[in-house]
Amino acid sequence: HSFSFEKMLLLDGVTDVHNIAAIIRTAAFFNFDACFIEKKKEEFSPDFFRLASGGFEHTKVFCIPDSISFLKKLKNYSLYAMDEKGSEQVTFSYPLCLIIGSEDRGISFALKRQSHLVKIPAKGSFTTLNASVAAALAMSLV
Repeated sequence: HSFSFEKMLLLDGVTDVHNIAAIIRTAAFFNFDACFIEKKKEEFSPDFFRLASGGFEHTKVFCIPDSISFLKKLKNYSLYAMDEKGSEQVTFSYPLCLIIGSEDRGISFALKRQSHLVKIPAKGSFTTLNASVAAALAMSLV
């Protein structure tokens, strides 16, 4: 399958509806074309759409059953995964897919192996972020 999106997101196992809604809203803010969510069913509650506050009108949202199978379809995309072992100095090339990992396990090992790892530089001693906050900071870099 070929996509014509310049900038897109892949949410690898992000499950919290508040995080997903905030990420979609932020994706619209940073002009991301599409967001792919690893989710078995394409079911969203009315509250979810309210939480996303218009993000769906500006960023296309797709549910996919499996992140790894999805990435295999992205032949001409540069893949960037947010990881604390990544580089703080990355030059992004387009088209790109920015990968955000789940709240508990982060990005799956198989996806890390296929991606450029990007680190958000921490200024303090606390080094972990909420998934939606990390996604917002990462999107601001692109």
